[in-house]
Amino acid sequence: MIRKAQTGDLSRMMEIYQIARQFMDETGNPTQWGKNYPPEELIREELADGRMYVIEEDGEVHAVFYFFIGPDETYQVIQDGAWLSDAPYGTIHQVASDGKVRGVLHQAVEFASSMIPHLRIDTHQDNYVMQKAIEKEGFRRCGIIYTRENSERIVYEKLAERPVDLHVHTCCSDGTLTPDELVALAKKKGLAAIAITDHDTVSGVSEALEAGKQYGIQVVPGIEMSTVMDGKDVHLVGLFVKPENEELQACLADARAKREDRNRRSLKQLREAGIAVTDEDLKELGEGRVLTRGNLAELLVKKGYAQSVKEAWNQYMKRGQVGYASRKLPTPEECIRVLHVAGALVFVAHTNQIDKNDPEHGIAICRRILDMGADGLETEYCQFDDYWKDVTEKLAEEYGCLRSGGSDFHGTLKAGLELGCGYGNLFVPERFLRAMETLQKQEEVPGCFPVENGYQRYCQFCEK
Repeated sequence: MIRKAQTGDLSRMMEIYQIARQFMDETGNPTQWGKNYPPEELIREELADGRMYVIEEDGEVHAVFYFFIGPDETYQVIQDGAWLSDAPYGTIHQVASDGKVRGVLHQAVEFASSMIPHLRIDTHQDNYVMQKAIEKEGFRRCGIIYTRENSERIVYEKLAERPVDLHVHTCCSDGTLTPDELVALAKKKGLAAIAITDHDTVSGVSEALEAGKQYGIQVVPGIEMSTVMDGKDVHLVGLFVKPENEELQACLADARAKREDRNRRSLKQLREAGIAVTDEDLKELGEGRVLTRGNLAELLVKKGYAQSVKEAWNQYMKRGQVGYASRKLPTPEECIRVLHVAGALVFVAHTNQIDKNDPEHGIAICRRILDMGADGLETEYCQFDDYWKDVTEKLAEEYGCLRSGGSDFHGTLKAGLELGCGYGNLFVPERFLRAMETLQKQEEVPGCFPVENGYQRYCQFCEK
């Protein structure tokens, strides 16, 4: 049994570390922990942090290890190699046993993997016993790091499944990277796939698909569309969309025209408030791009009216501020129909943003859209806390629908937000994508889930 270590375990834990140091000395590794590592004061600190675990059998503690999820400062610089992925990870440290139970590392790895599928671990170059055990558990050697004491360690990494990012933006809308640059970054970060989901345009998909072939990254053609329900903005993400579909292209052309009109009205309102911005300023942000309110906030930063995009958004561009102008949005029903016609699977995006003042209302809207025939919802998103992860997962389970997720990456437009890992706590598993592909092969009509005796659920636009 593995459980969190308690203060009453301290004496026994120190005994186990003494046994481990003796074993290291006898097997040709006397320097890794020396005579007194880890010191008792360090173990006390780690106990207080709640990161120490013990392996107990028949009421007796036989092994101990340290585990936590989050960036490890000693892993920031790696030499003679590279990490497999920059996705959020857990680290196992200070594994020690009294030698009376077998498979201690295996138990620790299984326990840690149940909490996060991406793990890292290190050991001393003279610790051949541990190196073999680590490699047996499926870890891959990645390079060399140095501890705070400047001691060299071999580092290993294990990915039970690779991460994907199914909600990203390029410079074709309000991102700052080209499609090629974005795919290259996905390769660098060890992602298995990304979905290009620009606002109201698929113009970046072709370049991204070509880049995917070059870099060995799966690229999913996608789109993000804005809709309105109960007076609330609701974003839908379409994945595996066919960009050439004529009805989709007509719908997107209409949406872009309304965005352009909204942008002109926003600039006019800003000028009337004494802010010196012109239509020419907007054009300089990029001809042919689908420009959003985020781009207008970016312009205000460049003109010196705010220190950051976030500040400009809150001060000028969000609803109720001087630069906000509404635009006529389609209903979710209309978007679901168009996206299904274009071969896409449809997902409700970032449920937490639908109604920030009334989360229950946002959840109710999500339910209604799933009832209309949306194929799933994002259960992993860069801004989800434990509450929203739990709510969306329960919704997906209740409806038996697909799960998706992503970082909503915009490049430098969103400070601190990284591709693949969001703000450091995002992991979208590859199995989400594979479930979509499996369902697509089975479906006769997008939005309809076939079962043995008919359709388990259907979209309102299809024959029942």
